[in-house]
Amino acid sequence: MQAISAWDMGPVVGQLWKAEHDSAPAEPPMDLGEAELNTIGYVVSRYGALTGLDLEHLTHAEDPWQLADRERPRGGSVRIEREWMRDYFRSAAADHEEGEVWFTKEAVARLVTGAAARRHASGRVNPDTREALQARINEARERLTSA
Repeated sequence: MQAISAWDMGPVVGQLWKAEHDSAPAEPPMDLGEAELNTIGYVVSRYGALTGLDLEHLTHAEDPWQLADRERPRGGSVRIEREWMRDYFRSAAADHEEGEVWFTKEAVARLVTGAAARRHASGRVNPDTREALQARINEARERLTSA
């Protein structure tokens, strides 16, 4: 498991940040299973309408980031301990009924329908713009509400 650190704007996986910062975008894997699709559906529906600042405020309100931030100098970083994350997410999981299905396979499939074709049609992977992301969020919302 890669280390996660508290930075000024929230939690960061340093190795991932460096890889994203220093290299061209990686080709995403094409074969997504039900678990991956469920994760994507959950993330889009729960966080897709939020701004970067909204997401920053959410992460700053969570215990693991706050615990690490107490020791962090401005502009610096401090490791978020795995035990803090484990305890936080175990507590959060207790708020949901065991076995509760948040998304059906069909709902998630509707969210990602045509993704491979759109990617191949472009001929390359382009960095997202705010406008493109907002359009996709609106499209996903429409598909979810019309189902």
